[in-house]
Parts: sequence; structure tokens; C-alpha cells
Amino acid sequence: MMQRNLERHDLQRTAQEAAIASKKPTPNTRFAKAGLVVAGLQRQAALIRHEFALQNLSYLRNRQLNSEQWFRLANSSSTAGLVTLTPAN
Repeated sequence: MMQRNLERHDLQRTAQEAAIASKKPTPNTRFAKAGLVVAGLQRQAALIRHEFALQNLSYLRNRQLNSEQWFRLANSSSTAGLVTLTPAN
């Protein structure tokens, strides 16, 4: 969460710097435009990282659920085996 906030703050600062630089009447408008492009690319990279984190979380949750299901299945089959092996009185 802290990493995400840091990335968001960095993106906002980069966009603000690029916007300020593009308003100044200097011959460096090329650099200001490049700064806007960089800010956009950084935003896209942050979105991709966020999407990957969501997919990873979903995968891990499903994996945990599946392992829990296997554990329950193993326990129930073990219990069923014990019941069938118990001699009838």
C-alpha cells in the first residue's frame, strides 16, 4: 500500500513538473513534452503492476482454497477408510 502511494505521489509530481515546464516559454518545449510522455508511461507501468498484483492475489487465493479442498478430501477419504475397516460387532 505504501509503495502504491509512493508511486502515485511520484506520478503526480512528475506530471506537475512537466505541466509547469510546458507553460514556460523556453526553447526546451521538447523536454517538457518528453516529460509528459514519461509521466504517461510511468502511469501505465503503475497500472500494469497493479493489475498484476490483483491477478497474483486472485491466483494465490484460489490456490489456497484448492489446497484446503484437497486437505478436506484427504481427511474425509481417510475417515471413510477407517469406517469400512472397522469390524462389525
